[in-house]
Amino acid sequence: MKHRWPTSLYSQIEAIFHSVRSIGKSKMDNDKGIRSFGSWEVYKAEIHRLAKFMHKKGRISFLDTMSVLDDMAEYLEERLAHYVEKKRSRQTMETILSALGKFEYAINHYIEIHALEIPSLDTESSV
Repeated sequence: MKHRWPTSLYSQIEAIFHSVRSIGKSKMDNDKGIRSFGSWEVYKAEIHRLAKFMHKKGRISFLDTMSVLDDMAEYLEERLAHYVEKKRSRQTMETILSALGKFEYAINHYIEIHALEIPSLDTESSV
């Protein structure tokens, strides 16, 4: 069966996050999935902002993991500078980090379950 991949970055977010959506399941059932609607909405909104950032740079796919890695780092630096300048709370920055971390996991899980031959997204080794 051929893998169908959405063309829109926003539809790609939905496809990727759907692979880890575990609404109503216990942590024992799925310890890394998104288990609440609140988290789902917060993470999705943050990743949509990342998509807008990537779109402005001409990116067309979240499966281009090397570009996503570069864009995530640049996006995070830009957001951090903005929040420091505006004196936003540390908790807001933690939420952004959490959303990006969950999205990294979701991309890698998506790659794994669809057996795609592309490199996984590894933000920790690039530090």
